[in-house]
Amino acid sequence: MRSPPRILISAYACEPNAGSEPDVGWNWSVQAARHGNEVHVVTRANNRAGIESELARHPVANLHFHYLDLPAIFRWGKKSGGYYGLISYYYAWQVALMFVASSLHRKHHFDLAHHVTFANDWLPSGLAVLPTPFIWGPVGGSTHRLPPQPELLLPRYARRHEWIRSSTQRLVYALDPFVALTRARARHILAYTKGAMAGIPSRHRSKARTIIHIGVSEADLLQAPAGVPEDGELRLVMGGRLVHWKGYDLMLEGFARYLKQGSGAGKLIITGNGPYKSVLTDLVRRLDLGSRVSFVGRLPSKADVSDLLRTCSLYTLPTLRDGPPVAILEAMALGLPVLCLRLGSTDELVPDSAGLKINVGSREQVVSGIASALAWAELHRAELHQMGLRARAHIAEFHNWNRIGDDIQAIYEETLAPPQQAKPA
Repeated sequence: MRSPPRILISAYACEPNAGSEPDVGWNWSVQAARHGNEVHVVTRANNRAGIESELARHPVANLHFHYLDLPAIFRWGKKSGGYYGLISYYYAWQVALMFVASSLHRKHHFDLAHHVTFANDWLPSGLAVLPTPFIWGPVGGSTHRLPPQPELLLPRYARRHEWIRSSTQRLVYALDPFVALTRARARHILAYTKGAMAGIPSRHRSKARTIIHIGVSEADLLQAPAGVPEDGELRLVMGGRLVHWKGYDLMLEGFARYLKQGSGAGKLIITGNGPYKSVLTDLVRRLDLGSRVSFVGRLPSKADVSDLLRTCSLYTLPTLRDGPPVAILEAMALGLPVLCLRLGSTDELVPDSAGLKINVGSREQVVSGIASALAWAELHRAELHQMGLRARAHIAEFHNWNRIGDDIQAIYEETLAPPQQAKPA
């Protein structure tokens, strides 16, 4: 009897029920194992407690974890260095992964190596050195740039961050031999959006394809959908990390204009924490929004997120550069329509029939567009509810983890299939 394929997955971020990239690392690994493969995952040691607790409650056959962390001095640098500390630590972790993966390969003789997280196309993967077929992805990120419009009112630290980020990306993307090796060794490159395909160099694009990489579980889809309230104030929610590129300031200005126009009563609830919070709280004060805006911080569990979403009429996130946001996916799965910009990954993620999309132009045009969209939503609750149901149906069809698992398995089988023999003439 033929033994199942042995697959080594690199998932730096991997934790059940954690959302964002940790959720991607966990679910891609679980799906690979549930499709009959023997799966070994290398991840960070700080993910161990959550992983082992989940596996104790819900065992997954043929799924094995190996934990890798760098010495304490590297972890201190990661913690104290902010974004730059994280990127430096991640790069060093990939170097260490080369040796760990090679040792594991000598023991287990893997048939396939697969880099899953970080979903990043401008930094390398330590799995690229293994003498096995190698899949790189989901990846993206190098095309994420703040657009020339709308005009952005960025604090000094944010302008500095954008300059250093883009300069570092361009340098590493173009000149780093480890990144070049990762691209060259990849049998398949999986880009997480159509926009991300533009970040793959043209000489490697023939082996690249797009793939849906974020999903929801069957249990999520079995929940009753949220219902848009037929009357009362228009309750809006947005959240995630409070950072300067997610368009929170545009949303606050548009919300303030909607209220000033006397279109109706409204409440905007902002979840999460981050370095941009002080800028936002100052903006709330200057716009005289007062009790109309609530900062509720990071919600401790998915159940808390779900409970909040069920009280709201519309999820809003006019982000300016991002990968597909998991927060939007969770809102759509519950039946909430989405307000976003007609830009980037959110434009790809949200069907036109499932949300209110704001055209990107000058700051005045975007703010005015948000205000007009909110005024429309206030007067068209039934249509808003139907948008939410279409959002939920879209997620159920295309972003179901089981469907994503089938897509992953098809790529594995394609990669492991023997080469086609040319037929004699």
